[in-house]
Amino acid sequence: MTSGIEQSLRAIESSLGRLSRHKLLGALAPGLTPLDVRAQLARAGLASNADVEAFYQWHNGTADDPSLTLADLWMFPIFYPLSLEEAIAYRAELIQYGRWDEWWIPVFADGSGDFMAVDLSESGHGRVFNFDNEFTEAPLKYESLSDMMATMAAAFERGIFFVDDRTNAIWQDVVEFNQLAAAMNPDIEWWNDPALE
Repeated sequence: MTSGIEQSLRAIESSLGRLSRHKLLGALAPGLTPLDVRAQLARAGLASNADVEAFYQWHNGTADDPSLTLADLWMFPIFYPLSLEEAIAYRAELIQYGRWDEWWIPVFADGSGDFMAVDLSESGHGRVFNFDNEFTEAPLKYESLSDMMATMAAAFERGIFFVDDRTNAIWQDVVEFNQLAAAMNPDIEWWNDPALE
């Protein structure tokens, strides 16, 4: 694995343990080899990148368990990790709607048609976009999956992500998260929008 994202993923997994997210941790599927990630993406007509390979080497999404709710599977507020097979299948379906960039691979989903997608085009440099099915624009959120995971790891470490007592789901202090994301991703226009303050 690449060292930066590997460290962040270890920190996230440790934080999930401290927050007793045992259902999610138990559902995380074994990882893939980088060779398998490259092969699956190649069959879908996509190039790979080091961050995506590292992410799927860590875990290949979650196992199919109908007893678990989406909130049980949230790795961070609202989003759960997709297996590479699910990601490729979603991509093929989403391309048909015309709003999905053919070079994007969805890595996280919310179960309602929204995704965090990595741009695997040559010019995309692995940037992460937030596709929301209710809006025409998909804003750039992170320069890389590594940057995204570093931001998530820091949010866990600082207590910005927490377990909501009423729902027993991972939630966040939105204002504090936006401030953290802006500080850690200063070149991303989305996080520096005054409307987020």
